[in-house]
Amino acid sequence: MRAFSDENGMVIPEFPRSECTLTFNVTKGKTHVTVTEKYGSPKMFEKMATISHKKGFSPHLKNLDHLLLTLKNKNI
Repeated sequence: MRAFSDENGMVIPEFPRSECTLTFNVTKGKTHVTVTEKYGSPKMFEKMATISHKKGFSPHLKNLDHLLLTLKNKNI
């Protein structure tokens, strides 16, 4: 389950939680990541499908890029 938190890491109960799955596949030396999110209702999806949500998610993907590069350089 994925939840939103404040700057102190405390979960914000007003924001709905979602089920988030990340799938990693390696093809021809490149890692393909598929992110799937399941929301409890169409209304919940509409609330989450905003520019601010996209802006908030982008740094997570940059962190993932950094992690994958680090693991590749360590041959893990």
